[in-house]
Amino acid sequence: ADTSETPLEDFYRETMSRPILQYLVAEVKRVFSIEMVRILRWLSLVPSYMADHNFSIRRDKVADANLNNLARPDTFYEELGCWEVKWRHASKRRILPTTVFATLKIPDIGFYPNV
Repeated sequence: ADTSETPLEDFYRETMSRPILQYLVAEVKRVFSIEMVRILRWLSLVPSYMADHNFSIRRDKVADANLNNLARPDTFYEELGCWEVKWRHASKRRILPTTVFATLKIPDIGFYPNV
């Protein structure tokens, strides 16, 4: 009985367990990659997140982003300041967007091409 179980265990290990574990390791590496962390830092610009952090956008959170990919990289930091002021005042009048999708649906998003 022992000789027949060992090949089945080996077969299971090689055909099922190992590929699943390799996939999981690859996904964890992808999710926690430096590029993904940079992308996630942009979530700090979602208005509800900003409100939770007293509307202080830390430039170092978004500073390592590839500014060359933005619509107008030369005005990014000024725009960031305006974005902060906009939502600081809006928080007194309305419920703030809680997702990127909801934020992108606001009518005046066109005034902030980089954000």
